[in-house]
Amino acid sequence: MSAGLKTEFEAQALDVIALAEGNPKKSGPFVERIEQIIDEAMNEYAKPMEIEVTFTAGQEADAEPDDE
Repeated sequence: MSAGLKTEFEAQALDVIALAEGNPKKSGPFVERIEQIIDEAMNEYAKPMEIEVTFTAGQEADAEPDDE
């Protein structure tokens, strides 16, 4: 997730910088855009996904300690 957020910030950096025009009085739109980028990135991780797990014979026996 961290890598995804960093990538999005890098991709959107010029747009965000231009939005604020280096003016502290434009921090409102700047913060709104940053929040939008975070929300969009988080939505990617909130999507339902299907994960398949396959167990093979012998794995359980390997995990049990020896009683001897």
